[in-house]
Amino acid sequence: MYHFGVVLTHTLGNIIDSLFIQRISNPLQMPDTRITLNQAQLNRRATGYAVNGDSVGYFKNSWPAFYAAGGLYTTLSDFMRYLEFNMG
Repeated sequence: MYHFGVVLTHTLGNIIDSLFIQRISNPLQMPDTRITLNQAQLNRRATGYAVNGDSVGYFKNSWPAFYAAGGLYTTLSDFMRYLEFNMG
């Protein structure tokens, strides 16, 4: 599945983000589950901390294969909705 996703991402480019929103995120009413985040969503990310208490930066998922491997941002409420969908 990963390799198919890499080919799809390479072939379609950023269209995969739009397809994900149109076919998965919107129908399941998961407004904060995205491959790429808008500015409002970026501002709401949780801050991570190292063992020594220093805040740590975010991993930028700019590598297209990351998208194909299921590299999504989500919220707890969106993830719960996804679990409800999978459990029937």
